[in-house]
Amino acid sequence: MFASASTTGDPRATNSNRPGVHPFHVGVEPDGSAHGVFFLNSNAMEVVTQPTPALTYRTIGGIIDFYIFMGPTVDQVIEQYTAVVGRPFLPPYWALGMHFSRSGFASSDQVGSFVEHVRRMG
Repeated sequence: MFASASTTGDPRATNSNRPGVHPFHVGVEPDGSAHGVFFLNSNAMEVVTQPTPALTYRTIGGIIDFYIFMGPTVDQVIEQYTAVVGRPFLPPYWALGMHFSRSGFASSDQVGSFVEHVRRMG
């Protein structure tokens, strides 16, 4: 797995946030009990679901943080997971407007055309 929005080569990207890949697996057993597995690593990785049942995690290196959440319910697994990674945040209503990303534009001319289009639309 690789993060897809690479900023390699962009001098403005120094010390900026970058996307990452952090697989989180929730397993539910036939009796209804649940567990979670969270693999945190900043390097390229591969996760394979085996038929045994088993998961195989491979990474090319780096610091590994590996968490197992014992549940025993799905709700408790999610509660334990969000205690590690942080709770969701609902922003104020005024912040939930239209948002656009830089990734859809190839040039500043395209950005200017888009801005003009949005202004015409009101």
